[in-house]
Amino acid sequence: MPSGPGPHPVLVLAPGVSYHLRMPLMARVAATLREHGIAVYRFNWRYLAAEPKGQPSADLSVELAELQAVIALARSDARIRSDGIVVAGKSMGSVVASRAFEADASLAGAVLLTPLVSQVEPGRSDSTSTAELHYGSLQAEQRPTLLVSGDRDPYCDTRQLHRFAASSTPALRVAVVGGDHGFAMPGLEGEAAEIARDRSHELVARLVSDFMSNAFR
Repeated sequence: MPSGPGPHPVLVLAPGVSYHLRMPLMARVAATLREHGIAVYRFNWRYLAAEPKGQPSADLSVELAELQAVIALARSDARIRSDGIVVAGKSMGSVVASRAFEADASLAGAVLLTPLVSQVEPGRSDSTSTAELHYGSLQAEQRPTLLVSGDRDPYCDTRQLHRFAASSTPALRVAVVGGDHGFAMPGLEGEAAEIARDRSHELVARLVSDFMSNAFR
């Protein structure tokens, strides 16, 4: 929560399959947004806390209900602007966030980090698009939406990402930064790898902060 009484805009940030709330990108986004007066609600899927660790539900309906519960929690907080709630998700969490966004017209916007836009077929070097399957409802959406991907993400072919954006309304925005599915730079090791990853994480955090600031403040 930022300093001051608020009310503050808020980003409700869903994790990936195993990319939990304390992973570097999640922490960097939360810290940067807080510095700019934007609250962040982070959480973990219930299955991540199970012993032994569980798996997502087959149709993601359990995860959708969990995300909607966190959105309701944010909405009930007097420090939060009811007209400034943005839903977000990383990887699988972006699929769940897109469904929550479609189902709730009161949400102000959506941020999808490393969306699952493409799938590599076994035995093939190219990929097929899964953008419409996971995010088809966004194509006619008039509320602001931001998709952020790495330029070397095997789950998000940037050519397919840009084609999807071109067939959507102008409310859908795309940003591509350096890195793979975790915004790490393939081929680098040690300190150089950490520096490159942290640089990309900081850029992603600034992109999300600018999106929130320009659209909802």
